[in-house]
Amino acid sequence: QAQRDFAVFGGEFLLSLDVAALRGWFDGFFGLPEPLWAGFLAGWPTLPNNQLHESWVGRSSFGIQHVLRTPGPVLLSAVAGAVGYTV
Repeated sequence: QAQRDFAVFGGEFLLSLDVAALRGWFDGFFGLPEPLWAGFLAGWPTLPNNQLHESWVGRSSFGIQHVLRTPGPVLLSAVAGAVGYTV
């Protein structure tokens, strides 16, 4: 259930962004090393690089690296969206 909720939040968040913010979000995402973003998109244990996201540490590392590459205003939108989604 938590994984589904995260996916729904992510979809709703991305749909709420204007073009410039969406570009910033994806610039940050695809600015990560390819194994990281490819593993995140793989989303299945047997697919290449998915092992980078199997542990809490791996997922946290991915999230931190993405945050560091994402423009500040887009990050603020993400945090506000997460707060609004969970409250």
